[in-house]
Amino acid sequence: MTAQGHLTNEEIDAILDYADNVKPVAKTAVASSDVVGEDGQGEGGALLWIILLIVVFSVVIFAARGVRKQLAYVVAEKEGEEIELNKSIKEKLGEWIVRNWKFTTIAFVLLAVTGGADLMKRGFQVGVYADYKPSQPINYSHKLHAGEMGIDCKYCHNSAEKSKHAGIPTVNVCMNCHENVVESDYRLGSTENIAKIHAAAGYDSETRKYTGNTSPIVWNKAHNLPDHVFFSHSQHVNTKTGNIDCKQCHGNVPTYGLGRVSTTEEINQLAGTDGIIPLTKPLLTMGWCLECHNEKAVDLTKSDYYKELHGRLKSRPDFLRKISEDDKITVRELGGWECAKCHY
Repeated sequence: MTAQGHLTNEEIDAILDYADNVKPVAKTAVASSDVVGEDGQGEGGALLWIILLIVVFSVVIFAARGVRKQLAYVVAEKEGEEIELNKSIKEKLGEWIVRNWKFTTIAFVLLAVTGGADLMKRGFQVGVYADYKPSQPINYSHKLHAGEMGIDCKYCHNSAEKSKHAGIPTVNVCMNCHENVVESDYRLGSTENIAKIHAAAGYDSETRKYTGNTSPIVWNKAHNLPDHVFFSHSQHVNTKTGNIDCKQCHGNVPTYGLGRVSTTEEINQLAGTDGIIPLTKPLLTMGWCLECHNEKAVDLTKSDYYKELHGRLKSRPDFLRKISEDDKITVRELGGWECAKCHY
């Protein structure tokens, strides 16, 4: 096992002893995902009945309209009125619109306003991927590893504090534990997923030896920013710069299964803990970033870089007056709203 630095020999021995003596848990049957009603019919059967009723009512309505039209012709003929049977549907529709011009105008305005509002709503959703959870080749559980086992995020995503990207954990990181943990009854299919890690690493769990026959694991990316946007994890996560907790952007990951994009509502439920601030804009959008830069306070004592800025700011009375109003310095006040910070 790779040296961790923070584990004592006794703790390492305890981990290995647990891996050797873990007892299997009885598997429980997984209930079917189909929803069945009391009458034995599923939701599909109810939907079929609804569609059938709509078709029947439509036929009845059109038949009644036809009968009504024929009765109107009979009445008109008895009263000696001229009946124009050769009018096209377009002509009839035009006459109806003229006769009911008030209703037509109101309906057109309502349709235009409703359609415009819906178009704007859909436009604001372009590029918004909240609650997006792609499938993965291995059914990895954050709830087990980061939640129950308490593994720190940066153990697997070890470049988050020193690189632009948080990084995808290599198979070597997984094998630090799964050289010994070869079976798991955490949930159905866990042992099969561990076998996939062994296959990727070229590891024979029976002989406890590496065969050299490796195969890459192709993970599906959950968080995607546009190519024209610059974002650096190290600038935000590092304790000497942003010192932002992972939950501010990723939510309560220890409760997740597969990795996914969180939602603004979920993150706001964590507000007030670990420095999390509530935001209102959709996740991973420009408005969300700007709102955070406008609200997030900067601790100028964390690094020499900020101390240098602090020294310069103290020579500006106008800036000091503004700071005294809210008693904090935000990212925006340090230039966090400049376009070239993220787009260059």
